[in-house]
Amino acid sequence: MINKSNDDDSILINPQEIQKRRRSVIVDTVEDDVEIAKKLERSGDKYSNVGGKAIIELETMGRFDMPEVLRFSDFTTQDINDLSLSRQEDLLKVLITILNRCKDNPEVDIQDMLLEEMLEVLIGIKMEFNSVIHEHPWICNCQQGIETNEQIVNKTEIDLRTIQFSSIEDADKDMQKYFSSVFEQLSEEQFKMYLNVRYKNEPHVDITKITKEDEIKTLKVIEPIGFGDDEGNIYSFRFQRVKDLLDAQKMVQFKYAGKIKSIRNKKPTQNDNLLDFKTNKDKELEEIQFQQAKDLVLYAKAFSLVKYNYKDLSKDEAVNLYKKLPRSLLFRVNNFFDEIKFGVNDTREMTCPLCGETSRRSLRQEFNPFEFLPLDVDTVDREKKPTGFNIFIGV
Repeated sequence: MINKSNDDDSILINPQEIQKRRRSVIVDTVEDDVEIAKKLERSGDKYSNVGGKAIIELETMGRFDMPEVLRFSDFTTQDINDLSLSRQEDLLKVLITILNRCKDNPEVDIQDMLLEEMLEVLIGIKMEFNSVIHEHPWICNCQQGIETNEQIVNKTEIDLRTIQFSSIEDADKDMQKYFSSVFEQLSEEQFKMYLNVRYKNEPHVDITKITKEDEIKTLKVIEPIGFGDDEGNIYSFRFQRVKDLLDAQKMVQFKYAGKIKSIRNKKPTQNDNLLDFKTNKDKELEEIQFQQAKDLVLYAKAFSLVKYNYKDLSKDEAVNLYKKLPRSLLFRVNNFFDEIKFGVNDTREMTCPLCGETSRRSLRQEFNPFEFLPLDVDTVDREKKPTGFNIFIGV
């Protein structure tokens, strides 16, 4: 687990109070003007509105596929109409099309966004063009065991200006603390084995001169991230992209469309009791749709597995390999990505008006991107701990 800092050293960023450290604005400059250019820092505001555009400074700070800053126009009446009338299975595709049309950056494709980045964008658009007060729908644990369509959804008001964020540079520090504690427990031989894997594709690096302290200083959250199994195989993952969800939707629709259509087209025979027939048909349809939803989650996660033993994987290869991951390895992968937090990083206490129970909930996990759209949508045994010896940044 990554060590957390105390309150005085908190890495959480409140956009109202703390000016973020950002790289200099890009300006035409000659070599002698570098120091001047460094002083031309951006506003440091997480969200702002300039010339009718929502200006959003992403917490990934340009490290992945997105630039540091994105600009968006507000949704048009046509956009809102398209979103409101979309089928649930088409909503993500429609949203991506609209966001691509609203953005000011022609070289950017919303599909290439990390899921964390897309959430930041939708929060920013709502704040700048709609309202800073957001009604967050959530379901208490007291509703477990109740049929989905009968569960009561609670709503809690959240002032979006108070949401706390962590940047990718904060995540770097967390990861360095994590590896520092791990490296302390490694023998020199184990650390040497780690370096052999870490720098396998960089033969110019003299690993005999690298100390544990040197290695920790170089660590940053970059892709891919390799995880080793007990047999020495390396599985390389990246962060999930929006396109992973789209591709997963395409796969499950192709796989299940015929089965679902066949069930829906079933007709009762003369000997069938109509009530029993409808009950069995609805149950069969519910079961196949539940399996479809499970496969959607599986495929979306599997598409973040991009290499096996340094070789690129096709989507089919990634899915087949992901299904066979040892449980202990999957735990290390999930645990690592859960601990490396950037973007929304806020925990709130919420009290259920039904049972009175108060629980602490992570907004990073609670927020559904669709709840920020301008439409009335209700959203409705541990294995061994991971070791730094089996996690290789940039591999």
